[in-house]
Amino acid sequence: MAATQQALVKSFPPPRNPLERALDGTTATLPLDSSASLGGRKGAEARRLLERALQEDPSHFTSQYEKAIHRAFPLRREGTVTAREYLESRSRMTGHRPSLYQAWAVAGAWDCLAAGKPDEAQARLSLLLVAQEQASLDRGSWLLAGEMLFETEPPFALLESRTGDMGKVPFASTADARWVEVALARLKVQDEFLERRRRLGQGHTPAGPSAKEEGAPHKPGAKAKAKSKAGPEKGAAPAS
Repeated sequence: MAATQQALVKSFPPPRNPLERALDGTTATLPLDSSASLGGRKGAEARRLLERALQEDPSHFTSQYEKAIHRAFPLRREGTVTAREYLESRSRMTGHRPSLYQAWAVAGAWDCLAAGKPDEAQARLSLLLVAQEQASLDRGSWLLAGEMLFETEPPFALLESRTGDMGKVPFASTADARWVEVALARLKVQDEFLERRRRLGQGHTPAGPSAKEEGAPHKPGAKAKAKSKAGPEKGAAPAS
């Protein structure tokens, strides 16, 4: 009897965690039709769980990125693809230099962590923060900030020759499609809220004279005084 029960338990798929269940409501194909997008309440719940997972289940994000970069190299065995290798030869990043500087630095830190070098990874991230502060002081210029990373430049010539392949789905190829759908749902809710508030503001706009005109004191005879100063009207008979 016990063996039968164990066999029945094994035959059922293991229960998924709340995050996976919440992400079930998202679409994997990411249609641009707003009618098919994730609902506001479900999207808010999925986002809340994603935010919690960043601390409580960080492997949810790391494993997705690892799988994505390895899918780009189908003939390579698992664990042999580096983030910088993917960024250089398979990513859809284009020639926006500030983004390339930062992505190259973060990819270097990611590779250090994957190789079991946390101290070097922290050093690279520390230098990136220094460089970002310098770029901010230089109004976005990475001329000096890039030198403060203390390594060779990213492969600009190769990356700047790309067009980003925006004719296909305009989302990062390393992202889980469900993450993108959750992000789009949040933006849609915010946009709808702002639109409703704008319409409500228009509906309460007072009609008639302006507040300045309503508050101006009424001076009787003001028009008559102005006419007397300007003289008699054209064509009027002179007073006898």
